Amino acid sequence: MAEKLGPRVTVAVGKDSKGIAIYSYMLKKHADYFKFPGVQNTIVTRKGKGGRTAPVRGAIGQGHIKVPTQLKGKKGVTKYYQMPMPAGMTISKIGAFLKTASKNKPESFVTQDGVSYPVAGK
Repeated sequence: MAEKLGPRVTVAVGKDSKGIAIYSYMLKKHADYFKFPGVQNTIVTRKGKGGRTAPVRGAIGQGHIKVPTQLKGKKGVTKYYQMPMPAGMTISKIGAFLKTASKNKPESFVTQDGVSYPVAGK
């Protein structure tokens, strides 16, 4: 079994093509490190089929990105924080989301296939 990594929070990461908010269910320490706005402890729900409510945790069609931090490992290697990204998040939307960090602003991120993209300037 995998180790428990700690508490998680829901963060609004963007909007889909219909204007509905997209959420990511990420580790609290990662959200606190970058100080993303809109961090909430409540679980976001949506109405599913038959009118039942279902929790949204960023798990449908999910991928992840790795974001370099200013922390260094034992041998001086840069540490990366891995964050889940739900379906519908394009490279430009991910860059716009990472620009909202109010602390320890990242300069780039790495996608699942290993390609590094800069977080576009102003």
